[in-house]
Amino acid sequence: AVTAEMKLRLKKAAQVGEKVFLEGRLTSIEPKLIYGAAVAKNTQGEVLAKADITCIRIQAAHNTLAPTLKER
Repeated sequence: AVTAEMKLRLKKAAQVGEKVFLEGRLTSIEPKLIYGAAVAKNTQGEVLAKADITCIRIQAAHNTLAPTLKER
């Protein structure tokens, strides 16, 4: 899949050296589109950023970067 659209909303700045936890999930899978969402939080659980993404499914002729099961 390739990214068609990504909306990012910055809510609060993270402090230098602060741990940030990222969580992403697929929200919907359709024949031609994949939708997802993500959130970044600090250790206090405060939301630092949110994102929504839309990807277009593509069919590659051959993935030369990853070995096939037979090659392992």
